[in-house]
Amino acid sequence: MSQKIAPLVAVSRSVSPLFVRFAVEQALAGQVTSTSTLDLVLRYVEALRSERLDLNADDTLRSASVAATEAVRESLAPREIEQAYLRGVLVKEADAMAFMNARNTASIDPAAIIEMLVDCGLLNRNVTNRRLQFAYDPVAEHLAARMAAQAQPGAGAGPLKRVRWIMAGFNQLLLPFTVSISIDTIVMALCTKYAKYKKTL
Repeated sequence: MSQKIAPLVAVSRSVSPLFVRFAVEQALAGQVTSTSTLDLVLRYVEALRSERLDLNADDTLRSASVAATEAVRESLAPREIEQAYLRGVLVKEADAMAFMNARNTASIDPAAIIEMLVDCGLLNRNVTNRRLQFAYDPVAEHLAARMAAQAQPGAGAGPLKRVRWIMAGFNQLLLPFTVSISIDTIVMALCTKYAKYKKTL
């Protein structure tokens, strides 16, 4: 087992127990090919989807990334979100491009997608207030950072006091700010970091 997860350990100075677990699960299913924590997250999401959800791989990742972005929007740290709010965001996303089933033969309602994400274990539902939260915060951070890096700068602006993203799949990107900055600045920083990461693939 240690030989199978060696590629991941070799490229990172420190790997959290969560990502070691993801690597072990990947090793049990076959050979570990991931050399970054971002790749482990993407494979983790696909493993949750495969043979469980009637939702295609691209739309599973898209809906999960949208949920992650909303989870970190307020404080840039994963938090609980209202189900009705997330459904509204997914509806808007579906208006631009429908979410499709595994065979790409029928569209999937956003409300059903939320239940899928809960049923597969990506999201947890608080039994007291019915709010949703990612089962693992680092998964939300990676997905949100990846989506932000792929987005076009200038999508919006807002005051932020600090940024805490896990980016590039290797290290935590921590950018503390004592003054407010625009979201454009953050997106540009993330894009630069993500571009450098892609060159290492």
